[in-house]
Amino acid sequence: MQGTDVQSAGSQPSSNGSTPPTRRTPAELLRVEGVSKEFKVGGGVVTALRSVNLQLHEGEFIAIRGRSGAGKTTLLNIIAGLDDPSHGRVVLFGRDLA
Repeated sequence: MQGTDVQSAGSQPSSNGSTPPTRRTPAELLRVEGVSKEFKVGGGVVTALRSVNLQLHEGEFIAIRGRSGAGKTTLLNIIAGLDDPSHGRVVLFGRDLA
């Protein structure tokens, strides 16, 4: 992934008179840390997610794929704040969803 070119107010012009671009670190949009989700079903426990870690920065695209029942929708529901993780945390746009 490449950063975004921006011009800094403090940049000095180069020898050809143009201002050199300054690299800006892409902002972190999403961080998923050690997220697990367990559901009680009957007398047992079903683990839908186990210790998921993910970071997404400005300008990045991701795809979440897996077989049916792998936990894709569960992960998206947790990221959207529609469900709470059993363990771990989600930080979305700098805000902890816990």
